[in-house]
Formats: sequence, C-alpha cells, structure tokens
Amino acid sequence: MIKNDTVSEDLATGNQLFFVPYDKVTASVSYYRNRTTSCHQFLHNRFVYNRADNKPDEIVNDYTVSNQGIDYDFKLLDSFKLDFQVLNVFNENYESPKNRPISGRNFNMYLT
Repeated sequence: MIKNDTVSEDLATGNQLFFVPYDKVTASVSYYRNRTTSCHQFLHNRFVYNRADNKPDEIVNDYTVSNQGIDYDFKLLDSFKLDFQVLNVFNENYESPKNRPISGRNFNMYLT
C-alpha cells in the first residue's frame, strides 16, 4: 500500500495547488493460479481544491474507488487473454474534477 502526502504549494500565495490532493492512497493485490489471474485495485483521494485561492466551498470531495478484474490466458499464439473487469465495484458517486461526475459501476471485457 502506498500513501502519498502531497504538499504542493504555489510559491507566490502559499496555497495548495488546485486539483492536487494532500493525501492519496493506492493499493493493488493480485492472485495467479494456473492460467487465471484475479486482481483488486483500491484508490482513495482526499479532497482537492477546485480553485487556486483554496476557498473551502470550492472543493472536490474525498472519494474511494475499488476495481476488480479477472483474466484467463489461453496460451495460444504466444498470448491470447480474455479479461473481464468491474470498475467502481461499490457504485461510488464521486466527481473528479468538480461538476464532472464519474460513471457508476461499469464493466469492461476484452480479448488480447
């Protein structure tokens, strides 16, 4: 697990740069067995300011997102994989940046 304390200041004003969170936590875990891989990703972003003047009423709120995926390697033609992912597993409502909502739970499937 990685936790970043990001203090990025505007040298002229001393304010935190807008759209840069103070804290961000990411984690990923994978499990491989035979030809199948399962993985889980986690992201937590602390609030960010939406404007350079750091007004507290102009923030993008904290959010936490999890993704889950599984793939199967057919071992044909060097690498032939079928992947399936569930993004935003817990259907979290969040914005990044402000007033730009991100889609709820969604699914990806692809063949490589």
